Amino acid sequence: MNNASPRTPASPTRLLLVAPDRPERGQLRRALQARGHDVQASHDPRAVDDAPRRGMHLLLLDPRVEPARPGRTDAWWRLRRLREQHRQLPVIVLQPASDAIDRSVAYEMGADAVLDPRADPRELQAQVSALLRRTCGPLAAPPERQVPASTGADGQLQFGGW
Repeated sequence: MNNASPRTPASPTRLLLVAPDRPERGQLRRALQARGHDVQASHDPRAVDDAPRRGMHLLLLDPRVEPARPGRTDAWWRLRRLREQHRQLPVIVLQPASDAIDRSVAYEMGADAVLDPRADPRELQAQVSALLRRTCGPLAAPPERQVPASTGADGQLQFGGW
């Protein structure tokens, strides 16, 4: 069941960004807002629990927001619980310079994508747009900037001068 609020051409997609580092959180938020998204940012891991109820279309989660400690809830536990109750909400896990094992763990816990939070904003937007298209339909992603294609003098197809 997808509890995300319906998306219309006049309403932006609602993204929840949960990350511990304030400057990093601000940078990600600004990059996503520049692409037309309504971004709610938080350092509180409990925000993950409320994402479906708040009508979020996508969750970006940095598991460092709530490190694993014996006998305590952690970000991975919250992600697993979210997946059990709301399978349709897309999740991007933000892991800095993760290796194959870290990425595998993230996918096993329920991530749809894994991305370094310092990745190029275009890559971040591409991941967000791809997940939103698959889960919310064509209106979910902000309109992409159209790059004109042309044929160069050598007959090769060129995009935006490339």
